[in-house]
Amino acid sequence: VKAPNTQEWAKWTGFSLEASSPIHRKQLEDLVNGMAGFVLDMRSGAKPRFLSLLGTSGAGKTMLAKRVWRWFREVAMFYTEPTRGATCVHSGQFCNWRKFVEECLETGDFSRTLDLCEDWFVVLDDIGAKRDKSGAWVDKLDTISAQRSESKWTIITANLSLQEISRLARKVRKRK
Repeated sequence: VKAPNTQEWAKWTGFSLEASSPIHRKQLEDLVNGMAGFVLDMRSGAKPRFLSLLGTSGAGKTMLAKRVWRWFREVAMFYTEPTRGATCVHSGQFCNWRKFVEECLETGDFSRTLDLCEDWFVVLDDIGAKRDKSGAWVDKLDTISAQRSESKWTIITANLSLQEISRLARKVRKRK
């Protein structure tokens, strides 16, 4: 697979790297390059994987994830089943984590968690936005991640640093 050209991919996403502040420019370039590699892998039929878009607020993580989601819905969702030649549809969803948690708590319906585990492509947006004093939602996130690991395309966005994500992972391991 050809290495991504940051400028071309930035145009594809709608970003202007020149308009970015110097602080966000490097972050944005890294995010765009990661996203480009992910899309190229998905398009080529590579083994499914995770992409974590991490950075400061306003860096463009959600916008990039939404751009990949739009591409998925317009192009990658549809495929031809090889043995019969039938046109089929990959399942997928864009999940705003904070809204998902709030909906589950309000309705008591947690069934969407199963879909998040099973869908071919999922975006879990802003996973650190909902503070979880009980730890139950960290466990849900761990369950979803474990079910999706290495077999389904997944994008996770967060305003969390790698250190904060490591702390979340340690909390999950302590509860098991």
